[in-house]
Amino acid sequence: MDCQAVGEEGAARKAGFLEQINRGGLTYPSEMSYLVGLVAWNLYSQVNACQEALVFLLNSRFPPQVFALAFITLVQESEDMEDLLKTNCNQKHAFGELAEALTRKLFNCFMKNLKNDINSDIHQGKKRLSFGQNYSSSEVKKLQKLQSQSHK
Repeated sequence: MDCQAVGEEGAARKAGFLEQINRGGLTYPSEMSYLVGLVAWNLYSQVNACQEALVFLLNSRFPPQVFALAFITLVQESEDMEDLLKTNCNQKHAFGELAEALTRKLFNCFMKNLKNDINSDIHQGKKRLSFGQNYSSSEVKKLQKLQSQSHK
């Protein structure tokens, strides 16, 4: 695969992602904030894929802080990204502090989405079927039973 094509595809995907989160006029994140979001999402995906790790994280006293510290550790151990946390703005603010706070907020968003997905799965079986949807075999049996009863 051509490196130029990968770069163009990556740029197109980034532009699409930024347009999705822009929501009609919010500011675009900086390159460093975007990288924090990508790495945080990758870490969350890995934790979410391992049920034991997710339970351990959620049972901690303050899960957003634990997640943020895991993120900081992951970035510090990465040769490519360790300089990200050491970067300072023009006013000498350390980006590492902002990255930690941003990661805690991202974690809260991830958890809200996870909760909504779990609730949707729970309530999916309780929803009434609209006209044209297929009924399960148990629903068909129940309907047949109700129709076969004589009215007194």
